[in-house]
Amino acid sequence: LLWRDFFHFYERKHDKKMFYLGGPQGKKGRDKYPWGSDIVKLNAWREGRTGYPIIDANMRELLYTGFMSNRGRQIVASFLVRDLKQDWRYGAEHFERCLIDHDVNSNWGNWNYGAGVGADPREDRYFNIVKQGKDYDPGAEYIRLWCPELAHLPNRVLLDPRIITPKMREEFDIGTDVLPNRICQLAMDDGS
Repeated sequence: LLWRDFFHFYERKHDKKMFYLGGPQGKKGRDKYPWGSDIVKLNAWREGRTGYPIIDANMRELLYTGFMSNRGRQIVASFLVRDLKQDWRYGAEHFERCLIDHDVNSNWGNWNYGAGVGADPREDRYFNIVKQGKDYDPGAEYIRLWCPELAHLPNRVLLDPRIITPKMREEFDIGTDVLPNRICQLAMDDGS
């Protein structure tokens, strides 16, 4: 309830700015990243077919139930903004359409935070999805629940699909219909 109240006051203070690309930070926020609008990447993210099981599991849960945990929301927001380098407002709009617990101020305020254009004492927060998976789903049970076609894969593959080689795809029968090729390189891997 405190966060809900915070974001209601946040909206009162920043009004329409929280809906702009640069958020309350204005030009500084707008120029912070190379915001994109790649429809292929956006649709893969929305549909849970990015090739990153922790992202895909969270996005599928959202599509099928209208809910996602707070941790999941932070992980997929960071992925959209930092790894896919897409305009955060597409994420906020998608959540607005899908969430059964949607609240305008909380949703858009949290997306401001996730995009690094709003209230965050730590500038440029990045959620390392490999670490997040290992910390919060070490047995990959959540991934297996929402991505049952991947249930036969070892935890190490589900938690870090970057290790998959062509030989492993053959050995474990991992066709791109089962686990799509990774849609992007993680920002933590390319030094950005």
